[in-house]
Amino acid sequence: MKIDLEIDLELVREIQKSEKKKGIKLLNKIINSKYRIFLPSLKKTLKLYQESWDEINKEFFEVTKKITSYSWRYTTYFCVLSPFHTGISSWGGNKIIRSWKENPYTMRKLTAHELLISHLFTIFKKDFQKENLTNKQKWALAEISAFAICGLEKKMLKFWPWIAEEEKYPLTHNYLSYISSKKN
Repeated sequence: MKIDLEIDLELVREIQKSEKKKGIKLLNKIINSKYRIFLPSLKKTLKLYQESWDEINKEFFEVTKKITSYSWRYTTYFCVLSPFHTGISSWGGNKIIRSWKENPYTMRKLTAHELLISHLFTIFKKDFQKENLTNKQKWALAEISAFAICGLEKKMLKFWPWIAEEEKYPLTHNYLSYISSKKN
C-alpha cells in the first residue's frame, strides 16, 4: 500500500518505530527525494503563480487594509510552494505555504485566505490581548473571517470572478466543526 505522494507504508512504519534521530533522517531522505522529483514543476508553477498573483497583488493588500481597518504588518509576504500541503498560514508571520499543483488563477482565493489568516493573527496580537483568546479560538476566528472576507466581500470577489456561488462561502470544507458557528 502507498500513502500520499507514493510514500511506502513499510517505510512509514519504520519511521514510526525508529528512534527520533533515525526517524528524522529517514523523513528528510523522503522529503529531499520528493523535492528533487518535483523541483522542475515547482519552478514552473512558481513562475505561473507569481504572474497570476501580480495581477491582483497591490489591490488585494489595499482592499484588505480597508476591509479590516488594519495595515499589513510586513511590506513583503512570501508564498512557499509545497508538494505536501494545500495551505498553511503562519501565525502572524510573512510566509505561507500553498500547494504547487493548482491552476495559477484558481489558486488565488486560497492563497488570499492563507494571507488573511496571517494578517488576522497580527490583529489579534496587536489589539485583542485582553480577550484572552486561546490559540484554538484565534485560529477558528481567523479561518471563519478569512472564508467570509474572501467569499462575501464584493471587493474581494472581483479577484476570483470564476468562483461558483456555492464556493464563495463554502459550508462544506475541512473545518466542519465551525459550520454551526458560521450559521448563527
